[in-house]
Amino acid sequence: MQNNFIQANKKIFELIITLVVIVIVVFLIIKSFKHTETDEYILQPEEAPVSQVQLKFKNMTDVIQSKDFQNLVKFGDWPLSVEEKGRANPFISF
Repeated sequence: MQNNFIQANKKIFELIITLVVIVIVVFLIIKSFKHTETDEYILQPEEAPVSQVQLKFKNMTDVIQSKDFQNLVKFGDWPLSVEEKGRANPFISF
């Protein structure tokens, strides 16, 4: 009789521990996937006042005639060579 009582208490204790673990896991899942409407995590760049923004060039000819554009250097082999294409349809069998 005492052995049955101990086993019943042991089963109840295991059930309570299992339910507590399940409740904690469900709570953590809900908390981690819950969408928050706060803006505290959004980083926004500081905007410069419009009066401080100045355009250096008015049109494209000013850009091409500028000293910075004239100092650009070509890198690599020009003109670029076009490599051979692969198969026209890679999904058909050989």
